[in-house]
Amino acid sequence: MSSTEAPASLPNFKEFPSYIPVHPSVKPNTEFGSLLLLREIEEQLLNIKSSAESFIDYASSNPQLVSNSSFKVYSEQILSSFEKLYLAKTKLQALQLALKNTHRELVENRRSTLELTLSNYESCKELVRKNFADGFSDDLDEIIREKLGARFEELLHRDPSFNFIRNSFFVLQFPEDPLQEETVDEELAVEGGKISLKDPLSMNYFTDPVVSKKCSHVFERHHIVRQIRGTRDRYACPVTGCDAYLTEGDLSPDQLMKLRVKVYMGMAKKRDHESVVRI
Repeated sequence: MSSTEAPASLPNFKEFPSYIPVHPSVKPNTEFGSLLLLREIEEQLLNIKSSAESFIDYASSNPQLVSNSSFKVYSEQILSSFEKLYLAKTKLQALQLALKNTHRELVENRRSTLELTLSNYESCKELVRKNFADGFSDDLDEIIREKLGARFEELLHRDPSFNFIRNSFFVLQFPEDPLQEETVDEELAVEGGKISLKDPLSMNYFTDPVVSKKCSHVFERHHIVRQIRGTRDRYACPVTGCDAYLTEGDLSPDQLMKLRVKVYMGMAKKRDHESVVRI
């Protein structure tokens, strides 16, 4: 008797199998336009980043804006909008991963999976497996718990764009203060735990600061590059107590330090102007 032929007597349909195998002809679509949705979210995140950067650049030259109550409202709205979009992006990526996992499992098990027919109805009732939809749902729940639990904050705060926007809003208000999660190196700080805005090599204010990926120390590009190129052997970080060796490849632009100096100079100019006016 073939698998499509009915048995001599019909099975007991009161005890329906808890596991219903997916028919081999089913080919789940794991894309469902998700790439287009992700692209739209990425574009919106870029728009927020662009808008924030334009405001940060303008506010850095106009320090009076920071004392305005609207500054706090705007900064909170920007960060909130970015976080919500990032959350949507994370959920969509979790959905993509769950679909791909389920699809892969379906393909791998296709050859060994029974096709539910009257002839093997009783055999299917003995199988203890998760149905396709249940397996997908459980996998999705697990991925979302992992991504949207404590780890979501970690992922969000590791995002370069979110970090720069959040830190820039802080620097616009307190250009010499360390960030909340930032430790102040004794060699880079001045009295009162403030961040030094001067190059440790030339002792001039930074104009083109670069930060070392190895030790996080900041230098003026021209001076540190000249010293690295002028050293035959390995170049040791010039900061006292640092045992890192640096190459030009270890240096990357420090946009936050550049913003610190610009804001500080703007505030100093504003103070000088106010002093002249009072006199």
